[in-house]
Amino acid sequence: MEINDDFLDSGAKLLFSAFFIYRDASRFTKKDVDEFFISTMQKYDLSRSAWLFIISSIRYHLYSELRSVLFVIFSNLDSQIKKEMYKDKGHLMEIISYEFKKQRLFIKIPVLNRISEDYFNFIEHDIILSCDERYDRYNIIESYILDYMNYVNDLLLTVIYDFNNKRKRKRGAINNNVELKDKVFKIADLTVKKIPNLSNYRLAKAIQRHFSGNKKTVSYNTYLAWVKECRKEMGAEYESDDTYKKSFSLEGTEFFS
Repeated sequence: MEINDDFLDSGAKLLFSAFFIYRDASRFTKKDVDEFFISTMQKYDLSRSAWLFIISSIRYHLYSELRSVLFVIFSNLDSQIKKEMYKDKGHLMEIISYEFKKQRLFIKIPVLNRISEDYFNFIEHDIILSCDERYDRYNIIESYILDYMNYVNDLLLTVIYDFNNKRKRKRGAINNNVELKDKVFKIADLTVKKIPNLSNYRLAKAIQRHFSGNKKTVSYNTYLAWVKECRKEMGAEYESDDTYKKSFSLEGTEFFS
């Protein structure tokens, strides 16, 4: 069956808005989003163009809803601040922060500071930006869309891995490099013990870079498969989003290179 606009019905829109915009974990989780994509893959014949259609359609929905919510936020702020003419920056920040919380949007402190500064300039010098200018200036929409695209990237990597794994099983036994795999397992084991919430994607990428100069290196998908296999044997499987945001170094690389 070919994909069409019907795939993104009202229920699907509610799911993506709740998860990616309002972060409502009490209603929908990553598992719910994963299951939506899995059921869509099972229902439709997903070519490359179909994948792009799905990804861009959901992205446009998120973009449109964010613009609508931000329009309400800034309209309310414009009306309130023009009426009251607050001259205390701290109070301005409280008013702005409250309005975002009321609409269930997250706002970073640097962005909050910039919005407060713009309203302060309006009060002091009668300078105010249009809504369109503010959407681009504050990059609020882009930060939400980036979270969605990061999820999509991880999803596609998983799909590609599963596809390649099934294809290899059909061909026969996988010809693993036993020595390299053993090194990868040891590095992954030591690193995961230190950073248990490190995603499979980031760990596999780091291991791939570490062995990039090795004559016996393998593809990224193989490293990813080994990382998942290692974590499964450790009892430390981790399929969630990457909650470890800091830079990191692999453990044991001085012994296994």
